[in-house]
Amino acid sequence: MVTVVNNTAISALLKKFSDRLWDCINDKGDDQRMIYDEKVSDLIRLMVPLKIKSNKTTMKEFNPSKIPIPFCGVVEKSWCCGIKKNHWLYTQCTKPRPNGGIYCKTCLNQSKKQANGKPNCGDIRDREESWDGEELSYKPPGMTQEIPYANVVSNLNLDLSVVIDIVNNLGWGKIPDIHLIEKKRKRGRPKTKIVVEDSDDESPKRGRGRPKKVVRELTDDEMIAQFMASIE
Repeated sequence: MVTVVNNTAISALLKKFSDRLWDCINDKGDDQRMIYDEKVSDLIRLMVPLKIKSNKTTMKEFNPSKIPIPFCGVVEKSWCCGIKKNHWLYTQCTKPRPNGGIYCKTCLNQSKKQANGKPNCGDIRDREESWDGEELSYKPPGMTQEIPYANVVSNLNLDLSVVIDIVNNLGWGKIPDIHLIEKKRKRGRPKTKIVVEDSDDESPKRGRGRPKKVVRELTDDEMIAQFMASIE
């Protein structure tokens, strides 16, 4: 019989039971010994609970590039202090914070090229100070404004329950409501609005180009005067 039991108490109880059972059938034939193995194996399956693999995503399985999580106003002390653009979100860089430093190698190189000495998308500590949980107004210079996390969940077809588990494991609490309200976005170029101004002047507007020449008919006196001038 080849069966491994990790629980010490159960293992000792099974050994005692199997020894007594073996003493009873030791002098029996091979058929009895096969029955012995089967009975003990059945007993082990009943007494030792099976370990069921959990479907929940753990922190070791958490991949920020595949499962982005929104900024909830909390800064992780062990992560880099830079901000990364992460699927229309601006979240904390998850790379480890180096000893004696605040930025990872990538964010540090970005900060050296910026006049403010910060990475391209900013410093997460600055965002923490301005965070009120009521409005998503963060927008780095020259970049688009952050959108609600509900839009990201819809676009990437994510399981929101998995993200909630990850946030709970991080100890961040509840995802802010502002992130859970999907923002409807219109596609294409906005329509051009034509503004018509009212005017008190009811006179017709002049058309384009040179105005037509108006030919006026002569009066009788003008026709007689013109005829007399032509015969003199």
